[in-house]
Amino acid sequence: MSDTKKPPLLPPVEVALFYEQAAMLLSAGIPLSDGMETLCAGYGDSPFARVFERIANRVKISKLHSALSEAGVFPPYMTSMVRIGERTGRLEEVLRMLSRYYTWESEIGKAIQNAVIYPAVLILMLAAVVGVLVATVLPVFDRVYAGLGLSASQAGGAAIVGRVTLLVIGAALVFAIVILLLLRTNARERVLALLSRTFPPFGRVMRYLAAARFSSAIAIMLNGGYDIDEALRLSTDVAPDARARAATQACRESMQQGAGFAQAVAALGFFDPLHNKMLVVGETTGRLDSAMEKLASVYQTEADQGVYYLVSLIEPLLVALLSIVIGGILLSVMLPMLNVLSAML
Repeated sequence: MSDTKKPPLLPPVEVALFYEQAAMLLSAGIPLSDGMETLCAGYGDSPFARVFERIANRVKISKLHSALSEAGVFPPYMTSMVRIGERTGRLEEVLRMLSRYYTWESEIGKAIQNAVIYPAVLILMLAAVVGVLVATVLPVFDRVYAGLGLSASQAGGAAIVGRVTLLVIGAALVFAIVILLLLRTNARERVLALLSRTFPPFGRVMRYLAAARFSSAIAIMLNGGYDIDEALRLSTDVAPDARARAATQACRESMQQGAGFAQAVAALGFFDPLHNKMLVVGETTGRLDSAMEKLASVYQTEADQGVYYLVSLIEPLLVALLSIVIGGILLSVMLPMLNVLSAML
């Protein structure tokens, strides 16, 4: 039964290591059909051992991208880039680029995890404290306030705030878990598209990532001798979402109708106006591949900075939320007491 169940995707750090090792084989002049078996043997004690065994056997009779695609444990973007590397004769370069990319993704994942752990522990502790307050402490205050002649609504304000807080925390945790689960399913693209529309900073990061992938793929294929139309056709597969794929296809259709590459790309909104001018210069001078390589580097850096900016927002936002919740509970407890004191005076 375990053979028929679709295995999960490899973690980014494992993907990066696999591609770095594959690139080392090519750099040493060892054909993948010969060296892949040795490489995959190193995963003998891994949960993915059977998958890598099939990859090693498949590479002997087909291309690497076919073996990786059939394995089902590698991200689609990665297998598409490997196919481009094989078709352009620049597989080693693509493998090293992918290794760097997934090393970066692994580092981002660790940064997000480190940024979330501390606030998450605080939220869980807050939920426990609020639960104890609602269940044991606040009813005592309610009885005291009721004995002093306060109305039920005034006396029960703290309990209401506490219960609402618990509901909000529970809903937030359920929402976060659902999002994480959906990101591991076929609904990943729709979830990312929804997050991009509802949270502009995340949308900017996705745009930068799409621009970086687009530029990198075009540069590799132009350097490999492909014409721009074929490069655009193949680069559609490396776009991070449906919107980026549609934009790439629209660029190709615009060029088929007579528009220049720089003009067609400018209409997509992938790049900033200054970088669109760089494309015009690159196209005019016949150095479009160099311009695209530069843009890939620029937008990868922009994506890095955008992700780290989002990570830096997590902790202060959660701490601010905790402060508001605690302040609300304290006010709900203290205000009735202030009413009693003012009445006594």
